[in-house]
Amino acid sequence: MTRTLGVALLALALAIGGVAPAVAADDARWSMQATVGPAAGSIGTAWLASGSVAVPLAGPVTVLGEVGTLRRAPFDEADEIALSLPGFVPASDVKVNAYHVNANVLVTPWQTERVRPYVTAGLGSFTAETVGRGDRDGATLYERDRETNFATNLGAGVALRLNDWLGLTGDYRSFFVRREESTPVVHQARAGLTLFFDGLFRR
Repeated sequence: MTRTLGVALLALALAIGGVAPAVAADDARWSMQATVGPAAGSIGTAWLASGSVAVPLAGPVTVLGEVGTLRRAPFDEADEIALSLPGFVPASDVKVNAYHVNANVLVTPWQTERVRPYVTAGLGSFTAETVGRGDRDGATLYERDRETNFATNLGAGVALRLNDWLGLTGDYRSFFVRREESTPVVHQARAGLTLFFDGLFRR
């Protein structure tokens, strides 16, 4: 798990760091954004929070580093990606958390001042964590297991800016999780309120 996460973080650092000098000469801006909202798909319905740092390249192409977390998805809907608990705790409440860290290329075919559709693809890591809570002898016990794997992703969406710093984002993303004996796919339809931080690193 540690090695996989390390490779993903290295890829993320190289993607962002490698393009920064190239675009700096053109006075390009770095930008940041954060989104929170509901997500629904192959691991059930839960709340998702994500953030990204973006560096524009030539034309419609942007490179971005992205992190995201989805919390407390129902285990019975996420069984394809979730890990089974050993069962030492007679769990009455089992949930699944998911985390992703990735570097992506984002392409905007067209945009206006307020509307920006996009398609995106990238690579990184995907972590699935199963958490169980149960009672034994009058005590509340917790049990958890997690696994981090290399993952690729594809997606498309649209960002709608309500003003300079606030907007709405909706997209559909598929994560292809590379495990030793299988490649489960996590599909997510995601929507949320987005905060835009543009020009924070302008030269």
